[in-house]
Formats: sequence, C-alpha cells, structure tokens
Amino acid sequence: MRRALGVALGLACAACALFAPAPDDAARLAEWQRKTVSLRQLQFSRPVQLHWTTRAEMPEVLREEAAEDLEPARVAQERDGYAALGALAPDVDLAKETLALYASQVGGLYSARRSTLFVADDMSSAMKSVLLDPIVVHELTHALQDQNFPQILDFVLGLEREDDVARALSGTIEGDASVTMIGALPGASRANSIAIAEQLRDALLAELDKPDSDVGRAPRLLSVGLVFPYAFGTVIAARHFEREGNAGLDAALVDPPLSTLQLLRPATRARIEFVRLGLDSLRASPATAACAVGEDNVAGAVVLRVLFEATHKGVALDSLLDGWRGDRYVKLGCGEKWELVWLTRWSSRESAERFAAAYRALAPGIAARAPLSGPAEVVVRDTSALVVTPGVLTQSDELLRASEVRSYADFKAWVADGCFPEKSCPTRDTRAR
Repeated sequence: MRRALGVALGLACAACALFAPAPDDAARLAEWQRKTVSLRQLQFSRPVQLHWTTRAEMPEVLREEAAEDLEPARVAQERDGYAALGALAPDVDLAKETLALYASQVGGLYSARRSTLFVADDMSSAMKSVLLDPIVVHELTHALQDQNFPQILDFVLGLEREDDVARALSGTIEGDASVTMIGALPGASRANSIAIAEQLRDALLAELDKPDSDVGRAPRLLSVGLVFPYAFGTVIAARHFEREGNAGLDAALVDPPLSTLQLLRPATRARIEFVRLGLDSLRASPATAACAVGEDNVAGAVVLRVLFEATHKGVALDSLLDGWRGDRYVKLGCGEKWELVWLTRWSSRESAERFAAAYRALAPGIAARAPLSGPAEVVVRDTSALVVTPGVLTQSDELLRASEVRSYADFKAWVADGCFPEKSCPTRDTRAR
C-alpha cells in the first residue's frame, strides 16, 4: 500500500465508471498543461489523458491501483510489523483505514502507469472551483516529473523494504509539485513560496490534532504519513526554489534526500546508515527456527516521531530524532506470540542510550496491546541500540555480530552501491509489476 498510495502517483482506474469528457476538456487540458509548463519550465514528451470521476468512485480508483498491495497477507504483515514497534494498533483494518483517509483528501490524481490525470468531478463545483486549477497544476507537475525525471518515481513505486527512503522521496516529489502549484493559486506568487509553504506546513500539522477531521480521526501513523510529504517537503522545495529557481527543484529530483530525517531536520548533514539484519542466525537458532520471519523494513525518523511525540515535546523530541542514523526491524510470528528484532543506529552512545531509555518506557504498554512475548528490552552496544523481545533476548550478541551496516553520504552514493540491502535498485520494469 505504501508504494501505491504513499504519493499521489501511480493511480489508475481499470473498472470504475468515468464521466465522458466534455467537449471543451481537450482545450482545458491543453491550457492546464501550458500553465504547468510555464511555471515548471519542463516539457511534456508524451500525451496525458484527462478523466473525471465521482467522489463516490474515488475509493475504487485507489483500490484498483493498489490491488497487489491490498492482498490480505501483505496488508497483515505490514500492519503487524508496525504494531510490533508500537506505531499501530494490532487490530486496525489497515486497508480500510488507508483507503478511507486518502479518498477523503484527494481532489486529483496523476497515474504514472497510464499517463492519465483523474480529477474528482466535485472540484468543478462553485465552492471548490477556485482550487481546481492549482490541483490540476500540481498533478500535471507529477506528469512532468514522470517524463523528465523518471528514476525518482521508479524508486517510490518500486522500493519494497525501504519505507523511510520512499517517504523521503515522496516529500521531494510532493514538495516540487506543491511549490509549482503555488504559482497557480489566486493572488499567490512563488516569490513568496517559503512563507506560503510554512503556512501550509503549520496548517497541515494543526489538522493532525483535530479530532473531528478525517485526518485527525485516522490512525496516527497513517495521518502523519499522508501529511508529512506535503508539510515538510514543500518547505524544503521552497528553499530550493528561492536559491536556484526551477533548477533547484530539478537538482533535488536528481539527488533527493536519503531519509525522512533530512526533511524533518534539514540542517542534518550526517551520513545515513543502512542495515542488513542477520536473519539467517534467527532461522538457524533452535529458539526461533520454527518462527515465521516477516519482511524486514526501516522505521525511520517519521515513525520515531509518531512513537515518541506523546512523551517528548519540542527540543526533547528534536534531540532524540537528531541522533538517529538508521535502523531495520523485523517481526517474527512464533505461534500465538510475536518476537521483535529492531536494530537502530545512532550518532553516539549517548544518543543510543537516550533512545533506549525512551523506548523502555513505552515497551510495557506496547506489549499490553500487541501479542509480543513480553516487553522489549534494549541492548546498547556503542552506537547501536538493539530492541529485542524476551524470546530473542539471548540472541542479541549474535544478531549484532551477524548484521551488516553500510553508510552513505547521499542518494547517489546509495544507488551506486546497488541500494543496499535491497536485491537491486528499482527500475521502470520493477515499478510496473
């Protein structure tokens, strides 16, 4: 689901009913494309189709595109992994909640797979028509990204076990489109894009805390995941645009941030560390040989923010996040109980100890909600903090020994090393599967 719905890209409709184009739709689309090209200074290399769809049909648009990722086993594995960390409730209907949240917010969608722009028909109503042009410009900017900088979309849609990287790339993509959209807002100017981007960020973050809003009612991890790319990516993109104009936006698409930390805390210049867990040692150990080992993934700074925002505020939360350098987790199903292995990497032993103390305080509550074998312990070794539940605690030293860590200064360096620990970097072929 993260690949298909994490950004407003790759969304298509194979079975839903669509409105027949109005006679002037071709002219309207041509004008929207002209405006987008003028603002973004990129060219369309292939046609884009326009389809109108009803608000009631929008969930089906999302569902059709995300069909592979909505397979029950896959959704359950994703949910259970986050639940083991403590970031989601173990009984949440993840597919239902995700589709409902995204359908409630979407006004337009660009399908990179079909070169098609889907627009909700109610955006032409008197109340919403003022937003129609900016939303279409935003989505057509995604089309320009797809046609001029395809690699970044290939990565967002093709990465399998790198949710943190995918979220960082989504922030770059949405920030670019949102800054371009500012030029289409009535009375706005991209000369003031930083101020407008900061207002957008503050408004979106405020929406998270409104219990009567669709965003505020959604599970926190999902609502933060929806808001994050727009709230923080747009501010970063606005700064790029202020310094270098569209060339700055182009450069960010070629060499984007490698982690959500770099969007949440843009002053961070540290190398990002990627982890390959020693899963073979778990499979070989008599204690866990019969356990089902799930797919490993990365939590990253955004998930850490969700985990600790209730207990750490302001400077304390920023200080905790600033120390993060990388992580990888996996959930094991061992009969009716789960085990968790989560290897986190930090800038210093002090940072690792700070995280360990904070997570130990959460661990009993997490174990009370999720079917873990018991509250997790955190084993600190130098700059590593290994979170392990009771059933794998005795394997801590072996897990640390068997795991591999590589660090990268930037996105290009990570790609040059084959996107470790992925099997290979995504390509257009992998994203189209």
